[in-house]
Amino acid sequence: MSRSLLCALALLATLVGGCRWFEVDEDGGPADAGPPGASGRLVVPALGPGDEFGAAVAGSPDVLAIGAPGDDREGSQAGAVHIFRPGDGAWSEESVVTGDDARTGDRFGTSVALAGDLLAVGAPGRDGDGSWSGAVFLLRADGAAWQAVATLGAPDGAVGDRFGASVAFLDPDHLAIGASGHDADQPGGGATYLFERQGDMWMAVR
Repeated sequence: MSRSLLCALALLATLVGGCRWFEVDEDGGPADAGPPGASGRLVVPALGPGDEFGAAVAGSPDVLAIGAPGDDREGSQAGAVHIFRPGDGAWSEESVVTGDDARTGDRFGTSVALAGDLLAVGAPGRDGDGSWSGAVFLLRADGAAWQAVATLGAPDGAVGDRFGASVAFLDPDHLAIGASGHDADQPGGGATYLFERQGDMWMAVR
């Protein structure tokens, strides 16, 4: 990632000498990481081996969501998403989000997407329609908390689909979800599903 993009993500003023870099400690407080270019990283020191913090990233001027699909706090590789907010010239960790009814092997946080106060999180290891069929969790910001809105699965979900391998909002009412292991046309050929919000429900576009 380029230095200029990191500057933009950090929302720091760009001066002649470049932007100022910060690391983030586990308690959520910013720790000055030194002069420009000394680090350029958001760091959570208490991460465990294999957490894969940074496997997916989505951001806006007000929030940064970072996936850690190997996180083990809810079970081996159940996964988590770290939420950061800007303030006082740095990004600080606000909370850690895990999946509703988190399970071992879900890999929640493999993909993340933001649209306003909505967060979509892919969990391609979820077993709702069979091993690694996958799911996507939708959450809405409520202050510092994130409340579950919906859990989405493929209408024709099957073993090995990996639904949720990627997610992207087209706008706050439309979501595209990749299922890289889907076998519709060829074994493992993959598929992408479109969902739209209809009132309080999210429905697959047919």
